[in-house]
Amino acid sequence: RTAALDHAAQEAVRTWRFRPATRGGQPLEKTIQVPVTFTPPALRPDVCFALDEQRNRNEL
Repeated sequence: RTAALDHAAQEAVRTWRFRPATRGGQPLEKTIQVPVTFTPPALRPDVCFALDEQRNRNEL
């Protein structure tokens, strides 16, 4: 379930490129937080409905 989302997020982040802040031409050691907004698609793919049905069967 979440493993696929985690994998997709990790793959996306691998494409990010970071340039450190510098002072006097030397990189600074800093901690930052990068906000990420996730907006799910408006339409759910058919596979979502199949997963819902499977979950409902397993909960009975």
